[in-house]
Amino acid sequence: MPTRWATNSSSPRRENLKSFPFPLKDRASILPGGFSADGAYWIDPKSGAWITSTYYRPELPKWAQDFNSSNRAAKYWDRDWKNANGETLRSTGHRKGKDGSDAGFYEVIGATPFANEYELEFAKELILYENLGAGQATDLLAISLSPNDILGHQVGPDTPEMAAMALALDRELADFFSFVGHQVGLANAWIALPLTMGFLRSTRRREETPHSRRQSRLRQNGSADQQRTYKEILAHSRRHLYQA
Repeated sequence: MPTRWATNSSSPRRENLKSFPFPLKDRASILPGGFSADGAYWIDPKSGAWITSTYYRPELPKWAQDFNSSNRAAKYWDRDWKNANGETLRSTGHRKGKDGSDAGFYEVIGATPFANEYELEFAKELILYENLGAGQATDLLAISLSPNDILGHQVGPDTPEMAAMALALDRELADFFSFVGHQVGLANAWIALPLTMGFLRSTRRREETPHSRRQSRLRQNGSADQQRTYKEILAHSRRHLYQA
């Protein structure tokens, strides 16, 4: 991504435009905002508190400090994430992390719908206190819903957890869009839902599918022409995937 969306919003009205990106992860916050964002936020992996960089401002604005002081992250600990049938998919109970220390907010809660809810709560505060959508220029709020990405890397795309995550996110976005409609008016908002990437099935699941076994045999035992055809198809698919 050689240029950034917010940086390229450098029209004659750029001085009146407000731009704020944020997800759970730092890199996913900084990139959408580019050089000219008015602020970028992400969480401290251990505590879940929202933080920023001195590149944008010397300290958090008061509204963000108040958000952290209210300790809203605490309510997502020690909860069960259940699907529509009431089956528990994950628990956010305190536990040890991969390194043996106490696991933090990102590691325990980051791959659940609770983290999406937490992000959207922060987004509501930002809209209110930064007065987004109140001026003549088009403001930019870029929310990267990191939990979908985190969970997808862990379990793959076609799992009960990802299905439940999608249903939970649908409800959470409905609530958030209702808030935007009340605060700004949906007629005054442009909402885009881009997809940044896809996920492969887990290794175990790929090995269990007949299609993947045929692909494996083709790569290992196919003729030169068959192998060349396979590689051409794969290259074509990847090229069009990244262009989409």
